[in-house]
Amino acid sequence: MHPAIQDLSPAQQARLIHLEMNLRFMGGFSRHVLADEQGMHGNAITRDIKIYRTIAPDNLLYDVTAKHYRITDRFSPIIEVEPSRALAWLTHRQGRGDGMPSAIGVPFSAPLLLCQPSTDTIASISRAIHGQHPILIEYESLRERSERVIVPYALVNNGLRWHVRAYDRKARQFRDFVLTRILCPQVLTREKMEPYEQSHLDAAWSNSVELKLVPHPDRPRPEVTRLDYGMSEGPMTVTLRWAEVGYTLRQWNVDCSADHHMKGVENRLWLANHEVLDAIPNALLAPGFKGSTGDAVIATDQ
Repeated sequence: MHPAIQDLSPAQQARLIHLEMNLRFMGGFSRHVLADEQGMHGNAITRDIKIYRTIAPDNLLYDVTAKHYRITDRFSPIIEVEPSRALAWLTHRQGRGDGMPSAIGVPFSAPLLLCQPSTDTIASISRAIHGQHPILIEYESLRERSERVIVPYALVNNGLRWHVRAYDRKARQFRDFVLTRILCPQVLTREKMEPYEQSHLDAAWSNSVELKLVPHPDRPRPEVTRLDYGMSEGPMTVTLRWAEVGYTLRQWNVDCSADHHMKGVENRLWLANHEVLDAIPNALLAPGFKGSTGDAVIATDQ
């Protein structure tokens, strides 16, 4: 934290942190945004902005026409933010992509992620999403390093690492990109997403499937599994986006084989309607799943 901020009261520090979070991760803010989110009045907002501009005059500029403060190309954060905190703030603030914000101001905890993206990458991706801009990246896949322009619209946590769902202009299709593999991101603020790059045209994002989970038929004492998962006597139904299916079933260790042959102690559940996976693009990640040809599907990673 910048030395000048340490001399302020805890309340002022909290407000300046919130101001910079909006600037860094959302690309800017207006006075009414700060008023709505923090319940502040005009004089207090003016004072906080003046303090921030005194400390970091090159970080923001005022757009008179839009009446909006914007991030500059010379931005340098005065408050260090851990990636986990940034992601917690974004996911709690922006919700799950359904237009409804989640509750904020409550403690946030999550299992330790071994794959932590950089805060700067998170900030660039978030600004691109918020502004509906493309972003130029260098991407390290398992095959090669390549430069490409993507149009991101949602952050996705698969339980092990963070992805961004985006339209890939190079491949001309919607894809997942692992945040830790994104290098040198540059938000193309002079460009906007094209109509065909919008999320509602991404079949894997806009389509959902209902999964029917039951206690594994070959495990003893299924009543214990039912208690653990709050299951009734019938199957437990879960509705997921296509884009989430493979990741979620792998995270939950659900046996997705047709003959429930998986023997691991972690496989407490079986996917009773496993045939629905034939239509899911990332079902290759589901434990034990075999395609309609009967061959075991091998998971690949771009």
